[in-house]
Amino acid sequence: MGTGTENSQVEQSSESVDLNDSCAVSPADKNFPTSLKLPQLQNVEALFFDCDDTLYPPSCKVAEQVRKNIQKYMNEKLQIPLDKVVELQQSLFEQYGTTLRGLQLLYEVDPFEYWSYIHWSLDYKSLIKRDTSLRNILQSLPLKKFLFTNADKTHAQKCLQALDIPEEIFDDIIDVVAVRFKNKPDFDSFSTALAIANVDEPSKALLFDDSVRNLRAAKNLGWRVVGVGRTSKEGVDFCDAWIPSLHYLPYILPL
Repeated sequence: MGTGTENSQVEQSSESVDLNDSCAVSPADKNFPTSLKLPQLQNVEALFFDCDDTLYPPSCKVAEQVRKNIQKYMNEKLQIPLDKVVELQQSLFEQYGTTLRGLQLLYEVDPFEYWSYIHWSLDYKSLIKRDTSLRNILQSLPLKKFLFTNADKTHAQKCLQALDIPEEIFDDIIDVVAVRFKNKPDFDSFSTALAIANVDEPSKALLFDDSVRNLRAAKNLGWRVVGVGRTSKEGVDFCDAWIPSLHYLPYILPL
Protein backbone atom coordinates (compact mmCIF):
# COMPACT_ATOMS: atom_id res chain seq x y z
CA MET A 1 0.00 0.00 0.00
CA GLY A 2 1.49 3.31 -1.05
CA THR A 3 0.87 4.93 2.25
CA GLY A 4 -0.36 1.96 4.12
CA THR A 5 -3.83 2.61 2.72
CA GLU A 6 -3.60 2.01 -1.00
CA ASN A 7 -5.02 -1.23 -2.36
CA SER A 8 -3.23 -2.77 -5.27
CA GLN A 9 -5.65 -3.60 -8.06
CA VAL A 10 -3.69 -6.84 -8.42
CA GLU A 11 -4.31 -7.85 -4.81
CA GLN A 12 -7.93 -6.75 -4.94
CA SER A 13 -8.52 -9.11 -7.82
CA SER A 14 -7.20 -12.22 -6.01
CA GLU A 15 -9.61 -15.05 -6.63
CA SER A 16 -11.63 -15.94 -3.54
CA VAL A 17 -11.79 -19.57 -2.60
CA ASP A 18 -14.43 -21.48 -0.64
CA LEU A 19 -12.95 -23.70 2.06
CA ASN A 20 -14.71 -26.75 3.44
CA ASP A 21 -12.47 -27.56 6.39
CA SER A 22 -11.54 -25.58 9.51
CA CYS A 23 -14.04 -22.84 8.67
CA ALA A 24 -15.61 -20.46 11.14
CA VAL A 25 -18.13 -18.00 9.75
CA SER A 26 -20.23 -15.76 11.95
CA PRO A 27 -23.81 -14.82 11.00
CA ALA A 28 -22.53 -11.35 10.08
CA ASP A 29 -19.98 -12.91 7.74
CA LYS A 30 -22.18 -15.51 6.08
CA ASN A 31 -20.69 -16.70 2.77
CA PHE A 32 -17.34 -15.20 3.79
CA PRO A 33 -14.59 -17.69 2.92
CA THR A 34 -12.42 -18.31 5.94
CA SER A 35 -9.37 -20.45 6.55
CA LEU A 36 -8.41 -21.32 10.08
CA LYS A 37 -5.40 -23.62 10.38
CA LEU A 38 -4.41 -23.19 14.01
CA PRO A 39 -0.79 -22.01 14.05
CA GLN A 40 1.74 -23.55 16.40
CA LEU A 41 2.07 -20.53 18.65
CA GLN A 42 4.01 -21.87 21.61
CA ASN A 43 7.14 -19.90 20.71
CA VAL A 44 5.51 -16.65 19.57
CA GLU A 45 6.65 -13.65 21.60
CA ALA A 46 5.24 -10.70 19.69
CA LEU A 47 2.23 -9.88 17.53
CA PHE A 48 2.56 -7.42 14.64
CA PHE A 49 -0.61 -5.88 13.22
CA ASP A 50 -0.92 -4.04 9.94
CA CYS A 51 -3.11 -0.96 10.26
CA ASP A 52 -5.12 -0.16 7.15
CA ASP A 53 -7.72 -2.69 6.00
CA THR A 54 -6.61 -4.90 8.90
CA LEU A 55 -7.57 -3.05 12.08
CA TYR A 56 -10.67 -1.85 10.24
CA PRO A 57 -12.39 -3.37 7.16
CA PRO A 58 -11.98 -2.20 3.55
CA SER A 59 -15.66 -1.23 3.63
CA CYS A 60 -14.61 1.89 5.53
CA LYS A 61 -13.27 3.08 2.14
CA VAL A 62 -10.25 4.82 3.61
CA ALA A 63 -8.08 3.39 0.83
CA GLU A 64 -10.47 4.71 -1.79
CA GLN A 65 -10.26 8.24 -0.39
CA VAL A 66 -6.49 8.06 0.02
CA ARG A 67 -6.09 6.84 -3.55
CA LYS A 68 -8.00 9.88 -4.79
CA ASN A 69 -5.82 12.16 -2.65
CA ILE A 70 -2.65 10.58 -4.01
CA GLN A 71 -3.78 11.06 -7.59
CA LYS A 72 -4.66 14.67 -6.85
CA TYR A 73 -1.26 15.20 -5.22
CA MET A 74 0.57 13.69 -8.18
CA ASN A 75 -1.33 15.90 -10.59
CA GLU A 76 -1.35 19.17 -8.66
CA LYS A 77 1.98 19.02 -6.81
CA LEU A 78 4.11 17.03 -9.24
CA GLN A 79 2.42 18.23 -12.43
CA ILE A 80 1.92 14.71 -13.73
CA PRO A 81 -0.83 14.69 -16.37
CA LEU A 82 -4.09 13.21 -15.18
CA ASP A 83 -4.11 10.61 -17.94
CA LYS A 84 -0.75 9.29 -16.66
CA VAL A 85 -1.42 9.39 -12.92
CA VAL A 86 -3.36 6.16 -12.38
CA GLU A 87 -1.00 4.03 -14.43
CA LEU A 88 2.09 5.53 -12.75
CA GLN A 89 0.62 5.16 -9.28
CA GLN A 90 -0.12 1.48 -9.86
CA SER A 91 3.31 0.89 -11.38
CA LEU A 92 5.08 2.49 -8.42
CA PHE A 93 3.03 0.49 -5.94
CA GLU A 94 3.83 -2.77 -7.68
CA GLN A 95 7.54 -1.98 -7.99
CA TYR A 96 8.25 -0.40 -4.60
CA GLY A 97 5.46 -1.61 -2.31
CA THR A 98 4.21 1.95 -1.81
CA THR A 99 3.57 4.86 -4.14
CA LEU A 100 5.43 7.11 -1.71
CA ARG A 101 8.66 5.14 -1.99
CA GLY A 102 8.56 5.39 -5.76
CA LEU A 103 7.82 9.11 -5.67
CA GLN A 104 10.68 9.66 -3.24
CA LEU A 105 13.10 7.99 -5.61
CA LEU A 106 11.78 9.61 -8.78
CA TYR A 107 10.69 13.05 -7.57
CA GLU A 108 12.38 13.48 -4.17
CA VAL A 109 9.04 14.29 -2.55
CA ASP A 110 8.91 15.39 1.07
CA PRO A 111 7.06 12.57 2.86
CA PHE A 112 5.57 14.86 5.49
CA GLU A 113 4.12 17.20 2.88
CA TYR A 114 2.83 14.12 1.07
CA TRP A 115 1.15 12.76 4.20
CA SER A 116 -0.37 16.11 5.07
CA TYR A 117 -1.95 16.12 1.63
CA ILE A 118 -3.18 12.54 1.42
CA HIS A 119 -3.71 11.43 5.05
CA TRP A 120 -4.02 14.21 7.56
CA SER A 121 -6.91 15.87 5.73
CA LEU A 122 -9.06 12.76 6.10
CA ASP A 123 -12.21 12.87 8.24
CA TYR A 124 -11.19 9.74 10.14
CA LYS A 125 -14.16 9.54 12.47
CA SER A 126 -16.66 9.64 9.62
CA LEU A 127 -14.79 6.88 7.78
CA ILE A 128 -13.79 4.56 10.64
CA LYS A 129 -16.25 3.57 13.35
CA ARG A 130 -15.35 2.82 16.95
CA ASP A 131 -14.79 -0.84 17.69
CA THR A 132 -15.19 -1.69 21.35
CA SER A 133 -15.12 -5.41 20.63
CA LEU A 134 -11.74 -5.25 18.93
CA ARG A 135 -10.38 -3.03 21.68
CA ASN A 136 -11.36 -5.60 24.30
CA ILE A 137 -9.86 -8.46 22.29
CA LEU A 138 -6.55 -6.66 21.80
CA GLN A 139 -6.41 -5.70 25.48
CA SER A 140 -6.84 -9.36 26.44
CA LEU A 141 -3.84 -10.57 24.44
CA PRO A 142 -0.95 -11.34 26.82
CA LEU A 143 1.84 -10.99 24.24
CA LYS A 144 3.76 -7.94 23.10
CA LYS A 145 1.82 -6.09 20.41
CA PHE A 146 3.07 -3.75 17.68
CA LEU A 147 1.31 -1.77 14.99
CA PHE A 148 3.44 -2.38 11.88
CA THR A 149 2.35 -0.08 9.06
CA ASN A 150 3.59 1.24 5.74
CA ALA A 151 1.92 4.52 6.62
CA ASP A 152 3.10 7.30 8.94
CA LYS A 153 2.68 7.24 12.71
CA THR A 154 0.24 10.16 12.77
CA HIS A 155 -2.09 8.34 10.39
CA ALA A 156 -1.93 5.19 12.51
CA GLN A 157 -2.68 7.20 15.65
CA LYS A 158 -5.69 8.85 14.02
CA CYS A 159 -7.00 5.44 12.94
CA LEU A 160 -6.69 4.17 16.51
CA GLN A 161 -8.47 7.25 17.84
CA ALA A 162 -11.37 6.72 15.43
CA LEU A 163 -11.56 3.05 16.48
CA ASP A 164 -11.45 4.13 20.14
CA ILE A 165 -8.47 1.86 20.70
CA PRO A 166 -5.89 3.36 23.09
CA GLU A 167 -2.43 3.61 21.57
CA GLU A 168 -1.09 2.28 24.87
CA ILE A 169 -2.47 -1.17 24.01
CA PHE A 170 0.50 -1.46 21.65
CA ASP A 171 4.10 -1.56 22.79
CA ASP A 172 5.04 0.64 19.83
CA ILE A 173 3.94 1.87 16.42
CA ILE A 174 6.46 0.78 13.80
CA ASP A 175 5.80 3.11 10.88
CA VAL A 176 7.55 3.67 7.58
CA VAL A 177 9.88 6.23 9.18
CA ALA A 178 10.98 3.72 11.81
CA VAL A 179 12.00 1.27 9.05
CA ARG A 180 13.82 4.07 7.19
CA PHE A 181 11.27 4.02 4.35
CA LYS A 182 12.15 0.44 3.45
CA ASN A 183 8.52 -0.53 3.75
CA LYS A 184 6.86 -3.93 3.60
CA PRO A 185 7.43 -6.16 1.64
CA ASP A 186 11.11 -5.14 1.67
CA PHE A 187 12.95 -7.75 3.73
CA ASP A 188 14.77 -4.99 5.64
CA SER A 189 11.47 -3.73 7.05
CA PHE A 190 10.89 -7.06 8.78
CA SER A 191 14.38 -7.28 10.25
CA THR A 192 14.07 -3.71 11.55
CA ALA A 193 10.68 -4.49 13.08
CA LEU A 194 12.16 -7.52 14.89
CA ALA A 195 15.00 -5.37 16.24
CA ILE A 196 12.59 -2.70 17.49
CA ALA A 197 10.48 -5.38 19.17
CA ASN A 198 13.57 -7.06 20.62
CA VAL A 199 12.60 -10.39 19.08
CA ASP A 200 15.64 -12.53 18.27
CA GLU A 201 14.05 -15.13 15.96
CA PRO A 202 11.58 -14.58 13.08
CA SER A 203 9.61 -17.66 14.15
CA LYS A 204 8.77 -15.86 17.39
CA ALA A 205 6.94 -13.12 15.46
CA LEU A 206 3.37 -13.35 14.17
CA LEU A 207 2.17 -10.93 11.48
CA PHE A 208 -1.48 -10.06 10.79
CA ASP A 209 -1.87 -8.35 7.41
CA ASP A 210 -4.35 -8.07 4.54
CA SER A 211 -1.64 -8.03 1.85
CA VAL A 212 -0.68 -11.37 0.32
CA ARG A 213 2.58 -9.84 -0.84
CA ASN A 214 3.53 -8.67 2.66
CA LEU A 215 2.49 -11.96 4.21
CA ARG A 216 4.53 -13.98 1.72
CA ALA A 217 7.63 -11.84 2.31
CA ALA A 218 7.35 -12.32 6.07
CA LYS A 219 6.71 -16.06 5.70
CA ASN A 220 9.79 -16.42 3.49
CA LEU A 221 11.83 -14.90 6.32
CA GLY A 222 10.50 -17.38 8.86
CA TRP A 223 7.69 -15.34 10.44
CA ARG A 224 4.35 -16.84 11.38
CA VAL A 225 1.65 -15.14 9.32
CA VAL A 226 -2.14 -14.76 9.46
CA GLY A 227 -4.06 -13.23 6.58
CA VAL A 228 -6.89 -10.85 7.42
CA GLY A 229 -9.79 -10.19 5.04
CA ARG A 230 -10.90 -12.04 1.94
CA THR A 231 -9.04 -15.25 1.27
CA SER A 232 -7.25 -16.00 -1.97
CA LYS A 233 -5.86 -19.24 -3.32
CA GLU A 234 -2.37 -17.78 -3.20
CA GLY A 235 -2.64 -16.71 0.42
CA VAL A 236 -4.30 -19.84 1.74
CA ASP A 237 -1.47 -21.96 0.36
CA PHE A 238 1.20 -20.55 2.68
CA CYS A 239 -0.46 -18.67 5.57
CA ASP A 240 -0.63 -20.27 9.01
CA ALA A 241 -4.23 -19.07 9.18
CA TRP A 242 -6.62 -16.72 7.44
CA ILE A 243 -9.42 -14.90 9.26
CA PRO A 244 -12.15 -12.56 8.01
CA SER A 245 -11.26 -9.91 10.58
CA LEU A 246 -9.32 -9.45 13.80
CA HIS A 247 -12.52 -10.24 15.68
CA TYR A 248 -11.65 -13.89 14.95
CA LEU A 249 -8.45 -13.69 17.01
CA PRO A 250 -10.01 -15.82 19.80
CA TYR A 251 -10.24 -18.70 17.31
CA ILE A 252 -6.48 -18.84 16.74
CA LEU A 253 -4.93 -17.32 19.86
CA PRO A 254 -5.30 -18.44 23.47
CA LEU A 255 -7.02 -15.59 25.34
